[in-house]
Amino acid sequence: MEWKDKYPRNTRPAYSELLEFLPPDVAELFVAFNAEMENKYKVYNKYQRYETTVGWAYGYCRNYRCELLCVTIGDGCF
Repeated sequence: MEWKDKYPRNTRPAYSELLEFLPPDVAELFVAFNAEMENKYKVYNKYQRYETTVGWAYGYCRNYRCELLCVTIGDGCF
């Protein structure tokens, strides 16, 4: 099942559900990516939003008003 079909607009996935959706090795990479963004760049995964083409996307920012990077979820990837 695709990401946007499993979690439609009215069903915001929890962080644990995101990790469960990804294959285990990709989930590990995502956790490492998250940690690197936080520790090295002080950029946090704070802003979830729904995009009609890809489903739930994750914005990385230092505050809610300035998104620096957007991560989308695909079939076995991010």
